[in-house]
Amino acid sequence: MGYESRIYVIRKTDVEIIEGFKYAETMVVYNLCVFPPFQKLFNKDCPKTQYAMIENDKDIIEDCYGDPLRERSLPEVITHLEKAIADDEDIASYARVKPLLAMLKEFEKVQDDWYKLAVIHYGY
Repeated sequence: MGYESRIYVIRKTDVEIIEGFKYAETMVVYNLCVFPPFQKLFNKDCPKTQYAMIENDKDIIEDCYGDPLRERSLPEVITHLEKAIADDEDIASYARVKPLLAMLKEFEKVQDDWYKLAVIHYGY
């Protein structure tokens, strides 16, 4: 995993775009820059995603280091962020964290059977 984190909030679809990967509609791309708590959340134990995003007419199935993209649910990421904020003052004061948390909570409210959302980590 890269030292810097970019988070994709995706809407999962059933449309296969390349063998083994379904299309993920990108809802939001959020740059966290250096954020160590996500190295714990999106580690090698985290499931590899079966979804690919399209960016600049290119399928994205791995990060810029060649590592597979890893996927977590909105509730998993929200819980992890809330714990990180509660446990560490430096994380709590990092300007990018609370807006991300608020945004994920809003996305969680609209999630349903058609709007299947997830979070994918991209190291860069």
